[in-house]
Amino acid sequence: MFFHLPKAGNQQLAKRKLALLAVPFLLLISQGVSAQALTITVPEINVAEVTGTSRALDANAKDDFFTPYSSQHYQPLLSRGLQLQEVGQHQAALDLLNQAWQINRINYGLYNESQIPVLKSLVFSGIETEDWQTVDQLYDYMTHLYLQIYELDDPRLDEGLEKISSYHITAFNADLGEGREYHLRKAAELLELRLETSEQTLATDHPRLAYLNESITTSRKHLFLLSDRYREMMRQQGKASRDRLLADLD
Repeated sequence: MFFHLPKAGNQQLAKRKLALLAVPFLLLISQGVSAQALTITVPEINVAEVTGTSRALDANAKDDFFTPYSSQHYQPLLSRGLQLQEVGQHQAALDLLNQAWQINRINYGLYNESQIPVLKSLVFSGIETEDWQTVDQLYDYMTHLYLQIYELDDPRLDEGLEKISSYHITAFNADLGEGREYHLRKAAELLELRLETSEQTLATDHPRLAYLNESITTSRKHLFLLSDRYREMMRQQGKASRDRLLADLD
């Protein structure tokens, strides 16, 4: 499945240069960090990794006739997209990088590891243009891709999921894109996946397991506070309080 990247929305959020977020999940939620104080997580983009991988793929590709999805177009599109990123032309970069990504999937398989650096580049430009819907879609696909290509006991799976969950935690606090409940639910799902992988790769007393368990408990609590069930419970309690007050007045 392919999707074309839409143009960025008109949200009035200040642009943020992106650095890997290392703020613990519990602190982000419990301390109520303001959106203005946050930075948004983006993948570290290694240009050499992207272009080097594509050259290795092209070296083994042979196309007998012209097609718009020929592997011969992959490297030129990718290189030009990265050049546009470097000069800040992110919308144009998104168009070219998206084409390169589709060519990659057609020629090298739906679940191949060489997509990952291309997807990271797409995410980078998506955040730079504040196109949160596209970033959410890309991260959903990256989650699916990681689960297809890595086993649960592979450290690369947890590393990839950690970066995606950090994005959703930050987006929850900043109320970006789909809304706070959406991002919190995504973060909770990813934390549970990370716990599952960590239980297979870490000692039972490793501090990461305690951190993940506590974070999952906290996320579930906040999901309940955002739920219709909780709102209805609060409405009923408010009604009961008003009824008691009126009864006392009588």
